[in-house]
Amino acid sequence: MLPLELLSPTAPTHLGYAGLEGYLSASLFLFLSLSSLLTINRLSTFPSLWERTYHESVGLGGLNYISLGVGFFLGTQICAPINDRIYRKLKMRNNNIGRPEFRVPLMIPGACLVPIGLFIYGWTSFYQTHWIVPNIGAAIFAAGTVSSPFATSNRG
Repeated sequence: MLPLELLSPTAPTHLGYAGLEGYLSASLFLFLSLSSLLTINRLSTFPSLWERTYHESVGLGGLNYISLGVGFFLGTQICAPINDRIYRKLKMRNNNIGRPEFRVPLMIPGACLVPIGLFIYGWTSFYQTHWIVPNIGAAIFAAGTVSSPFATSNRG
């Protein structure tokens, strides 16, 4: 396809997918670089939250990235079988004719997990709750970030 054909009204799924990818990429960038507003009213990065707020060393604070890895892993491993199940069910309803749009429904819960994870992460780090709670929020955010593009990139 030519690049101009992708922007035509005949391909709204391409335009919607590109917008979702931009939203998820921007939110991931903001999460890792300008993550939460702390009590001193300054923007903090992900590792400095653990160093300044939770008083962890650099090495120990770096272990909190495991929560992002767990979220990315769980997002892909849970998304794959659910996505295949939804695709098979919608394909059966369409006289065994598969369409790429049958993979789109899983994008909705994935896109909803992104703000939920950010809310949990930001709220709990602001009030300095136990260190595992912001990590749970980060894992939920990561699962949502990876599951929405995963649903649409498995076109087939």
